[in-house]
Amino acid sequence: MIVGGGIAGVNACEVIRKKDPKGEIVLIDAEEHPLYSRVLLGAYLVGKISREKIFLKTESWYDEQKIEWLRGLQAKALDPINHAVTLSDGREIPYDKLLLAGGCQPRLLGEDLRGVSYLRTLDDADHLHQLLREQRDHCCGFIYGGGFIACEYLWIFSHHHISTTIAFRGPWFWSKVLDAQSGGMIEKWLQKKGVRVIPSVSIQKLLGQETLEGVETEGQIWESTLLGVGIGTAPELYWIKEAGVDTQEGVCVDKNMQTSIPDMYAAGDIVEVKDEISGRSLVARTWTNAMLQGRIA
Repeated sequence: MIVGGGIAGVNACEVIRKKDPKGEIVLIDAEEHPLYSRVLLGAYLVGKISREKIFLKTESWYDEQKIEWLRGLQAKALDPINHAVTLSDGREIPYDKLLLAGGCQPRLLGEDLRGVSYLRTLDDADHLHQLLREQRDHCCGFIYGGGFIACEYLWIFSHHHISTTIAFRGPWFWSKVLDAQSGGMIEKWLQKKGVRVIPSVSIQKLLGQETLEGVETEGQIWESTLLGVGIGTAPELYWIKEAGVDTQEGVCVDKNMQTSIPDMYAAGDIVEVKDEISGRSLVARTWTNAMLQGRIA
């Protein structure tokens, strides 16, 4: 059984099927879509590629590979003693070997107003695509975050000629990766492009009843009809922790992607691995890592 229909989970399916043409594979997938490239979502939203070009697998591929694809479902409980996983529809599914590859979820602001967007899934991208169509004639953009997803939003908003303000909690842009000088260079470049840059602030409140009208940051109010949120991601670990699996920032695995529980592996954004050189535990949530880890597991 594989929990997670992203690149780690699907790559694991491919490797398993090549080694075992007849074995049973059950894939639990929280999304309804066949595998697609998350890194192409931005390109879809600026019109560089069509929506169809995002997909890496067709729906028929799962049948061709004899994979029981249970889509639109989440794992909610884990019983490692009896080798079973409970799904969001209440079913309990047994397994011989289990791979946890459920990935991460974006950190949410909590308030659900029309005009607030995230950019993690294809459904998120479709929602943002619709918002851009709705606000074609008048749009005031605000980006909350200072990392990779914020860069995607900057690209998208710039392409659609949206007046943009960007705010982030760090002292300079991408402060977890760049030094002050490099971050300052990016901020100056953004300002030359007409982007208002606000460092070292947090959103305190979203303004509006059903539709976004603005954001409040430490006592200051900024007009906004379209908010792009990119403040990081985190794996859902509570149901895994409850089963006794060792976790820290992610599920702890060895070099073979084995967890602390027999017959249970993990791969992708959900894992925390030990660096063989430094000896430190690392979380590296990238598409390439997820792809390779899925093959190893």
